[in-house]
Amino acid sequence: MLVQHYYPQSLSAARLDKFLANGWFRSAPMLYRSQLICLEQDVFATINIRLRLREFDYKKSLRKILRRNDKQFHYKVGPARLNRERQALYDGQKHRFKGFIFDTLEQFFFANTDINVFDTHEVSVYDGDQLIAVGFFDMGKKSIASILGLYDQRYEKYSLGTYTMLLEIKYALEQGMKYYYPGYILDKPSVFDYKLKLNDGHMEYYNWKGRWRPIDRLAEERLLVQVLREKILAMQKVMDHFKIPYERMLYPLFSVGYLVFFENNFMRSTLYLVCFPMENASEQLIVEYLLEEETYRLSWIRPCPEYQDFINMNISPDLENSGHYCLDLLRYEEVIMEDEQAFRIAHQLMRMF
Repeated sequence: MLVQHYYPQSLSAARLDKFLANGWFRSAPMLYRSQLICLEQDVFATINIRLRLREFDYKKSLRKILRRNDKQFHYKVGPARLNRERQALYDGQKHRFKGFIFDTLEQFFFANTDINVFDTHEVSVYDGDQLIAVGFFDMGKKSIASILGLYDQRYEKYSLGTYTMLLEIKYALEQGMKYYYPGYILDKPSVFDYKLKLNDGHMEYYNWKGRWRPIDRLAEERLLVQVLREKILAMQKVMDHFKIPYERMLYPLFSVGYLVFFENNFMRSTLYLVCFPMENASEQLIVEYLLEEETYRLSWIRPCPEYQDFINMNISPDLENSGHYCLDLLRYEEVIMEDEQAFRIAHQLMRMF
């Protein structure tokens, strides 16, 4: 599946290691893995990365950050704490986040649930008595997963985001850990690429076939997002040929369709084309490409405002202010046809209008 959710009721350190090794990462109180994400007015592949710690060696530029900041500041490592100081750092960083944003740190980690199965620690950095940065990470048996890094914007020149990651790695090495998981990058240059600064030749990526490969082999990978882009572009060219009007839309709520406790037929596509677009239409005729079924689908969809409260997060300005995103939950009303060929879908559209 393109997206998987798991809400563990208990989670040992060894089990967390296994989940991380199979491409899962933490999202609030659940474990989650997805091969796609909507950002920057496009759809991207999520590339999970990790460092093999037993061979890790700090590059010269990283040693420089450590030396400089170790002289200037002091730090502590211990169980995670959520308090006013840390919330203030989180509030100061919200403008940098993109997508759907939790209002508080409590929501970020627990999403209004009472269950906490993760062994979350933090590395906190101080200038005198003032907290200026904090990195949160989950502990496994032989691995740690970096969850969130926050820092005071007034100290931006000190590369505190990189510094807290380096301190997490240092702690992981001291604990005899085997792997460090800094999260994911995208298949194109992005704001997540700061994590690649850690690459000392021992960074790996997860290929979604159960294998970790050297990061320098990533360009050889045939990613599903490449298939999706090609198929949608092919459909656009066919519709241009037949002069069928359309609008290209991104759907960042696609993962809701994979939640097993919803019986409703929510849409699962990240990217789709609205055919014969009309403003304020109660229903829309769309074409999408289903990656898992390897076919195009022509169908009627409609928004589901009755479920909109399920999205209990804020929306970043880049999503809210762009006409390229649909931020309503969408459900299928009627599937008209599925076909592998874009031309046959276009011919059906010509017959309908």
